[in-house]
Amino acid sequence: MKINKILNNKYRWLPVFIFLFTMRSLSAYCQEDIDVTYHRASEPPKQGKDKSYLENISVGGNVGLAIGNYILLALKPEAAYHFLKDWMAAGVGVNYTLVYEANTKISNHTFGGKIFAEAHIFNYVGIRAEYEIVNFENYILNTHNQWVNERQWSNIFRVGGGFYRKFERIATYGYLLYSFADNSQFTGLNYAVGIHVFLR
Repeated sequence: MKINKILNNKYRWLPVFIFLFTMRSLSAYCQEDIDVTYHRASEPPKQGKDKSYLENISVGGNVGLAIGNYILLALKPEAAYHFLKDWMAAGVGVNYTLVYEANTKISNHTFGGKIFAEAHIFNYVGIRAEYEIVNFENYILNTHNQWVNERQWSNIFRVGGGFYRKFERIATYGYLLYSFADNSQFTGLNYAVGIHVFLR
């Protein structure tokens, strides 16, 4: 009994010491080895719409008007995509031409579409090739010796060159082109002068 009492008195604080030692060791371990860093999640960068391709797109063409014994109105809008730092371009276009003769009061309507390719040399010289299909009014003499109006299609291939000059967002050109067509009235030498504006 006496020994048990002594042991009890002697070791009654032992669990307390063990507990305190354990907590102290855990505290030191956490301070030395555990390093938790909280970072505020950064907001993803806003993805704006890429408009760099607009720098390579131009729209333009030419408009013609002549008034006299006849009225001539020509509308030829175009759109082109430029690549290889504007050394090359390819595009599409449409055309509409009205010829009205005041004396006979006869009007002639021609319309069509085209594709074209260009090469620009040192921003001064341009070479152009294009293919165009047109629908036109053709007057023919029938078996009754009467002139009748008949609409026909014609395929035209043009090739030539001239000057090309770009000033920031504006480009001007003047080409002398020779036309090869399956209808003789579209065969021959002609010119094209116009302006293009880049979208950006």
